[in-house]
Amino acid sequence: MSLRWRLALLIAALIALAVIAQGAVGYVRFERLGIAEADRALQNFLEEQIRPSRRDGGGRDGGGRTGNRPPRPKSDLVVIARVRQNQTVLETFGTTFPPTLEITKLGFSTVGTWRAVAVDLPQGARLEVITDLTQQRQSATNYLNTLALTVPLFAGLGALAAWLLSAQAVKPLEALIVASQRVAESGNLAERVPHSQGQGELERLSRTFNQMLERLQGFREREVDFTRTAAHELRTPLAAMQAQLDAQANGWTSTDEALSTARHQVERMTKLSEALLLLAREGRTERLTFDLAALCSQIAAKRQVEYIGSSQLLTTGNPVLLERALENLLENASKHAPNASISLALETQADNVLLIVTDTGNGMTPEALARAREAFYRAPGTKAYGSGLGLAVVDRIAQAHGGVLHLENALPHGLQASIEIPRA
Repeated sequence: MSLRWRLALLIAALIALAVIAQGAVGYVRFERLGIAEADRALQNFLEEQIRPSRRDGGGRDGGGRTGNRPPRPKSDLVVIARVRQNQTVLETFGTTFPPTLEITKLGFSTVGTWRAVAVDLPQGARLEVITDLTQQRQSATNYLNTLALTVPLFAGLGALAAWLLSAQAVKPLEALIVASQRVAESGNLAERVPHSQGQGELERLSRTFNQMLERLQGFREREVDFTRTAAHELRTPLAAMQAQLDAQANGWTSTDEALSTARHQVERMTKLSEALLLLAREGRTERLTFDLAALCSQIAAKRQVEYIGSSQLLTTGNPVLLERALENLLENASKHAPNASISLALETQADNVLLIVTDTGNGMTPEALARAREAFYRAPGTKAYGSGLGLAVVDRIAQAHGGVLHLENALPHGLQASIEIPRA
């Protein structure tokens, strides 16, 4: 059953329940009004027959009623009464009193289709007053019959209205279903649901679905890139190792030379695979609170470069990844500016932290600065050994920390690479 049918049936059920509940309340109210009308007629009769005889001593105005009591509203109901003593009827009022009607208790009561009131009179007599409730009950029955007709009528109208109005409401959901089917059948993660269709929860669902597709598309693209680049980049060191092993087997090189070459290529493949895995990440990383100044100072001492900055600075991030980023920047500086002076600086701003690696080399051309963050990009004429992944890895680490990598030529010459990340 489709969502539109379920909505239509739900609206129909709610309307039916509402009409039935309102009808039940109206029926009870209708019955109470009928009984109240009958009691008023009975009470008027009692006022006319009993109280004048009890107040003959005074307190009545010229109109024959108590001066302080407001007149009771008249009733159109027919009242029948009798006065009896034990089983003997002494007097009757109105039409014939039903001979089989027995009123067993004093006060107001309902006996069959009659509303009755009984009061005791002097000398053991009793006055019994009744009025017929048949008309009121017939009206109540007609009310129920009308209710029985209106419940399916209003429920059907509500279901029809829900069916017609839900067409526009579920349109984004239908678009979502169609997009999901296309993605499932074709595997094309570039499908998107238009945000302009729908409002409220359905629009949020469409946006969430598109965000999910974007992340899945990112996963697939990174997987494809990882597979393609890994296959391409690992081919060279594997071929070099194979050539050295063949040369050693044929006696063209010594065992030490073959092992040295193999060890070098293994280290290269290790660094390359680590960089590729880092680039394949989604961009999320575990964050810890640590001393960034101490980390920078240790790396500068290890690399034997100048450190400029505070001695302690607590921040939040991933120390392992930030260490890798600084190692890459310092390694790039030493490879591309081997005879230059290199420094590592730590600067704090209001909300951000800057990790700055500066060298006094030849810098980079504008084209190289624009493309330096691309994976496997190597500037024309570069003679230094490398895979072209160093700055791409640094840029991805900066993004994982919510920051950015800045590259610019230093004055009067050299290159300045700075990682700007939030302080916390």
